[in-house]
Amino acid sequence: MASSYLAALSLLAGSASAADIVWSVFAYVHHGERTPLASPNGAALTPPGAVEMENLGGDFKNRFRANTSVHYVQGMSGDALDNTMLDISAYDAQYATGSAQAFMQGLFPPTNLSFAYNDGGSTAASSANGTITDFPLNGYQYPDVYVPSSMTGDEGAVWVNGDVGCTARAIALADAKMDLHEEDDHIQSIFDDVFPDSPFVEALVNSNNAYKLYDYARYEAAHDATVAEELTATELQYLRDIAWAAVFMEHAGLYAGDGDMILAMAGRMLAGAVVDAFDSYYASGGYTHRMNFVFGSFEPLLAFNAITNLTNDNSGLGILGGFPAFGSALVFELYTPSGASASSLLSDDGNFMPEQDLQSDLHVRAAWVEDPSDTRWEELFLFDSSSPSLQWDDFVDKMTTAGISTTKEWCQTCEVTDGFCGGYYLEELVDSGTLGQSGIAPAIAGAIGVVGTILLFLALIATAFFCLGIRLHRPGKDDANKGYRGEERRREDSDVKVGNNGERAAKVGSWELGGGNLKGTSGGSTQATEVSVSSSGNGAAPTGAGGLTIGKWGRRREKEDDEISVLGPQVHARESV
Repeated sequence: MASSYLAALSLLAGSASAADIVWSVFAYVHHGERTPLASPNGAALTPPGAVEMENLGGDFKNRFRANTSVHYVQGMSGDALDNTMLDISAYDAQYATGSAQAFMQGLFPPTNLSFAYNDGGSTAASSANGTITDFPLNGYQYPDVYVPSSMTGDEGAVWVNGDVGCTARAIALADAKMDLHEEDDHIQSIFDDVFPDSPFVEALVNSNNAYKLYDYARYEAAHDATVAEELTATELQYLRDIAWAAVFMEHAGLYAGDGDMILAMAGRMLAGAVVDAFDSYYASGGYTHRMNFVFGSFEPLLAFNAITNLTNDNSGLGILGGFPAFGSALVFELYTPSGASASSLLSDDGNFMPEQDLQSDLHVRAAWVEDPSDTRWEELFLFDSSSPSLQWDDFVDKMTTAGISTTKEWCQTCEVTDGFCGGYYLEELVDSGTLGQSGIAPAIAGAIGVVGTILLFLALIATAFFCLGIRLHRPGKDDANKGYRGEERRREDSDVKVGNNGERAAKVGSWELGGGNLKGTSGGSTQATEVSVSSSGNGAAPTGAGGLTIGKWGRRREKEDDEISVLGPQVHARESV
């Protein structure tokens, strides 16, 4: 079986002169249509959006998994979904994770009796008696989708959307926001006329929330017949243009700050993610990262196009002149051009890996899919190149210069020193010798201040205990013989109290009852309890009556000791014998 498989691969490799050989693919996929961000319960993937994503997944299947395609990715023709060959990430939002699941249904549709070898193969589906159990839903296949969350401090989140949590970007953004307040009156009039019952209060209907307002309007126009009739195409385009102007400045304005492209941080992290995926493919010998996907919103796409100069292209692609369509995708292919010695690119054990001395034959090309319903793939020209293809070393140099290569670099560029960046920051202080100098870094000084405050607080508590004579007392075995007041008991103090109805109740640890040294408790140890006293003065053994529990942890205190009588009315605080 293995030999025939390797022979098939060699046959494919031998046909390299007729077609390029694609080794690995990376795609950033814009999620499917969703409900508005202003939805009361949060935005969610819509049924049409799920269908868009499944269709897009089917398009990827035809392009990259069909071994008859000129873009076929080596080793991806099997029916079974093998998670070891894939790397899938999604932004931490339902519409993104749902898009990933719907897309994968199209890329790897349900297939009866299809089992990935690396997930146990047919053995995992077989029982000892020979019965084979298929996956539910006619062989539904389950992708492993990584969903990092910035809320939980997962550093993987910055590779999905590098904007989130970037302190330096937030500071630069405050200075780079576009002043569009002259449009506020027009925006307000549209919402007053068409959306009188929108979730936005009047104070929020202005250019500061331009994108969310447009997002709400486009959804209502697509799903509400009344709105579709009342909102003109001109008005919807106007809201879209205002939103685009604001968003473009926030994510593609590269002149802010010191020229480090801080506003385009999401695109810079996307550039780093592409290089990292292809590097990981090569490092694994071609076993992993054959297909790589990130599902998220449009911001990384916009920022990436800005740092790679695609915004200067006149191709008319939707992503360059406005918001990309739901279900659009930016795709990169790591490939060897036709005409290379393809047979030598496959190692002896069948790994899909170019040999070290043939890396010069590796190239990367990019393509754009604007509409899932349209199977056209538009070639892109990166970094003002005259060719849609870049040689690997040239591609890496340009992407590394424009992008961010490591999480540590993100922390430094964004000036973040807490969370997962804390370790990198401490390492930086040590390397720079800051910790050994007389001056202490602010973060370290803050930590010392917190510890010092806690120690001072504890010292004050100890002083208060000492000066006020407060003592923590743990009952000992001799305490039972010290009566109601113990060593401080006066002659006039009585351990037995008389209630309103004449019945008597003993205090805890009563000397009149033999110091409360009762038998029957765990290990024969002395435990505090209350017992009733009959008119003859004989004490009844404790039975746990009156809601008191005697056991391993002693008596469960439900009321103050002075308030409890196990036989009848409670003893009042000031009654005495």
